[in-house]
Amino acid sequence: IDKMGLTLEELSGIHNQSIEQIQDDLRYLNIAEPVMDLVKAAPEKFTAEHLRILAEYASPDKKGWRISADEQERLAKRLLTQEDKRMSDSPRQFEVAIKETIKERRTKAEVEKKRHKTRTRTDALRELLRQIEVVDKSIKTLQKVDLSVIVEIDLVDKKEVMSHLYTMAEGLTTFAEQKINGIKVKRHEQRAS
Repeated sequence: IDKMGLTLEELSGIHNQSIEQIQDDLRYLNIAEPVMDLVKAAPEKFTAEHLRILAEYASPDKKGWRISADEQERLAKRLLTQEDKRMSDSPRQFEVAIKETIKERRTKAEVEKKRHKTRTRTDALRELLRQIEVVDKSIKTLQKVDLSVIVEIDLVDKKEVMSHLYTMAEGLTTFAEQKINGIKVKRHEQRAS
């Protein structure tokens, strides 16, 4: 197809096969190279049905059910060593093993995703508390400033200082009302007495 620039329809006419048959055959190209090397080394260990199933699950068409090259190789080695006799004897059992492999990967990914989400929330909460401490320290430091040496102040300077302080206070109030109030409160289950 690539070398001669043929379409599936043209190839179908040349080889007298349906487009579906050609597409099925093309799926074998999705099998990882190390797996093909195992098949070449011991073809008697792999039935056509085992390879068809492997090719099907190696296909991008499977999307969420697709197996990676490493998973393909691991499963092919299990066939090669006949580690699981039922899987070696039955292509359907081989397909079950593929689905179990995918399910394990998905479960691990989901656990990791939840762990990461929890860690991210915890990190964000720590950062919020750390920043609140910084602001609190700044306020306490500001309150300790000795103003007794300032006997009088220009009206413009006083208005500017007051404006900054009120703007900061308003900013903190807005932050508390809009950001913190918007966070849902975790409900703890009440324990039965």
